Amino acid sequence: MSVYKAKSKNGKSNKSWTAALDLGLDSKGKRRRVTRAANTKREATAILRELERTHLGASEIIDVKSTLGEYIHTWYEIKVRGIRRAKTASSYYYVLHHYVVPALGRKRLVDITSTDIARRLSALAEEGLAITTLKQIRVVLHKAFNDAVADGKILKNPVSAVPTPRVE
Repeated sequence: MSVYKAKSKNGKSNKSWTAALDLGLDSKGKRRRVTRAANTKREATAILRELERTHLGASEIIDVKSTLGEYIHTWYEIKVRGIRRAKTASSYYYVLHHYVVPALGRKRLVDITSTDIARRLSALAEEGLAITTLKQIRVVLHKAFNDAVADGKILKNPVSAVPTPRVE
């Protein structure tokens, strides 16, 4: 799954964008791929989401406009506060609003990748954050993104591909 700037046959960049969805291999071992052209990157991203729904069977309509910060706020209010113990809820709130939302909160939920999460955890590790805190951040994000997948906001959990921080 990717969105990239289209290139002409001579290798130069075009003004158009391409949305490409990899469907794996067919019975003969040949790569199956669906591509569509678009005028803007935003259009290509929307086309890619539509291709994912069509070819991968996502039944829900993916919310492409909400940001991570908006989703985390809503998720906390609905799925955490009042359901978890007060101390657990307050630690979730602190971790999310102190370490995650300032850096990634303005990014759209559907655009968050495992690379974004890994970079954020690595930046926090370089700042000297304890391994247990890094693990807690990953766990809370994993829960939030699992609920986003279950609610049909995104197709897959990007935190699943991020390794758990380990002591060196």
